[in-house]
Amino acid sequence: MRFSTERLILKSLELSFADDFVEGLNNLNVSKNLKTVPHPYAKKDAINWIKKNIKEKKKTKFLFGIYLKSEKKIIGVVDFSINKDNLVARSGSWINEKYWRQGFVTEAKIVVIDYLFKNHKIRKFFTQVYSGNIASRKAIMKLGYKKEGLLRKDAISKATGKIHDVIALGLLKEEWEERRKSLISKFK
Repeated sequence: MRFSTERLILKSLELSFADDFVEGLNNLNVSKNLKTVPHPYAKKDAINWIKKNIKEKKKTKFLFGIYLKSEKKIIGVVDFSINKDNLVARSGSWINEKYWRQGFVTEAKIVVIDYLFKNHKIRKFFTQVYSGNIASRKAIMKLGYKKEGLLRKDAISKATGKIHDVIALGLLKEEWEERRKSLISKFK
């Protein structure tokens, strides 16, 4: 599966992306906000993670490299996994710090969220963000996600070993429908 916007191509992972992953994730400013990413992050970490995710392809998991057309490189990842029992999709993402605050993750998520709501029986998207990661939380809320709760001391960053409070955010299908047109028009 592949999606395209004016600036991006969202495509399946390939081992050739390993160097781009290292460039993006071997940065404590990025990895400290992710539960499972170590620091330092080496090429072997990238290769192992990409291989694992290629092998685990499922009909309920959607994982895309965010490919920046202008630079011909992967600058991040968006992923979604669907729990078919309760019709909720969990989402996550990361982006190379060089590309922060340019709307790339928002652009990528809009396309995939819209596709998944239209083509799968999903009633809600769910995500979590460390309470201190304000920029990420604001970006997620631009998509229409609402704060649903605070999970106290819920996650440990593999990169730093620090324990974090986590904010839970959700996006209901009807909320997406209200915002969809204005969001889609920005990136088509």
